Amino acid sequence: MDKKVFFNNFSSVIAFGVFGTILQFSLFAFGLYLLNKLHIFAKTGLGNLVSSYLPFELSPFEMLLMGALICSSDPVAAIAVVRQDQQPKLFSVVVGEGITNDAVGIIIFETVMHYGGSHASTNWLTGVKIVASFVSLCLISTVIGCAIGMVSSLVFKFFRGLTLSSSVECILVYCFGYISYLTAESFE
Repeated sequence: MDKKVFFNNFSSVIAFGVFGTILQFSLFAFGLYLLNKLHIFAKTGLGNLVSSYLPFELSPFEMLLMGALICSSDPVAAIAVVRQDQQPKLFSVVVGEGITNDAVGIIIFETVMHYGGSHASTNWLTGVKIVASFVSLCLISTVIGCAIGMVSSLVFKFFRGLTLSSSVECILVYCFGYISYLTAESFE
């Protein structure tokens, strides 16, 4: 991808990737809340060989968790249709949105897991804590990714023997990406 085109469209990438994902999460969770209030959800069972209809309700934690799982979209189909050489702006926005969408989806899921469930208590500060947690997760994970990226670039710059084989180079790129993920996960 052309970096110049990507950074020229960075505001669109952030708008779709971050705010669009948060909007999707909110709409999915609210939609599940409405369906729950209408008693739409039911499970069926075969008791005594007769089908039974058993209504049930989702807890608020389950609704938020489902919204967090569904809010992340997959841009693979859109990337397959859009050609980079014909529509570079659209291509950069779709790819950037896909990357940030996944990251924001993971952060929303982690936030719901941390502040939801039976062990969590809520009060008037919970909303502020969630926003602060979201922002800190974004910033800390970006710093960790940039630090591992710099280490990766230094390794490839000073150890030129590692770049002689394309297989070794690809494996190292994937390893550094995985190290970045593991480092971020170890800091929770």
